Amino acid sequence: MTKYSILTPTGLDEALELLEKHSGNIKPLAGGTDLLIDFRYGKPAPEFLLDITCIPELNRVKVNGDIRIGPATNLTDVSQSNEIKSWYAMLAEGAGCVGSYQIRNLATIGGNICNAVPSADTAPPLLAADASVKMRSKAGERTMPVAAFFLGPRKNALQPGELVTEIELPTLKERTGSIYKRYTHRKALDLAVVGVAVQLTLTPSLEIENVAVALGAVAPVPLRVEAAEKLLVGNPYSEELAEEAAELAKKFAKPISDVRSSAEYRQKIVRVFVKRSIAEAHQRAISARSGE
Repeated sequence: MTKYSILTPTGLDEALELLEKHSGNIKPLAGGTDLLIDFRYGKPAPEFLLDITCIPELNRVKVNGDIRIGPATNLTDVSQSNEIKSWYAMLAEGAGCVGSYQIRNLATIGGNICNAVPSADTAPPLLAADASVKMRSKAGERTMPVAAFFLGPRKNALQPGELVTEIELPTLKERTGSIYKRYTHRKALDLAVVGVAVQLTLTPSLEIENVAVALGAVAPVPLRVEAAEKLLVGNPYSEELAEEAAELAKKFAKPISDVRSSAEYRQKIVRVFVKRSIAEAHQRAISARSGE
């Protein structure tokens, strides 16, 4: 039987002190929907688990132009936040398709990115949003782009004694739309075979001013398809342009074959879903209203 002690700090400073004191033999715990299952299937457990869910500043959505999300915020709250749905629909959609209702009530956005599995549904939206991850330890604080946070399957950039304290999403311009789509074999309770996030901003004359195309489950880490983005920027939307960008994304993806899908099939899905996502993000950008 796996044995560990759960520590329950009520403030961030106390949590960081405990991380430093028990360095090498402690892991943060939020929802535990992945961590506790790992222990059940034989992954060694540390002596201590640090429950961060009772720390107020780690469990909230804060809006002041930009959006700042505490890592202990559960995925139900992320998916149902009016501010996130209004400005970053793709993130609300990504959070809303993780597991079941019961899982989303426990699972957290911090856990979803710290677990760093290639199929994480919030990773492509955060990458497309140019989100940043703020981390803190007793030694100080640092911030990095979310793209640099993912180092490989189950590997992230956290150092010993560090805790993710905030996920920051920048202020968006008007006429911005976004979407997250994923392909799964089942409609629910399944991992993404392919995940696609697109965020698109239009000029007043409806040319594409800025765009991000991010892929999940097709490489060891989530990816931005810069070649497709460069192709789209500066041009008005057209189905032909979206098709060309989708073909670039297909060629850029480097998936593996596994029990869930072949690499070739994943690449075909990338092309189809990128084309659809560009079209729908464009439509959302046209109908977007400032601050509403």
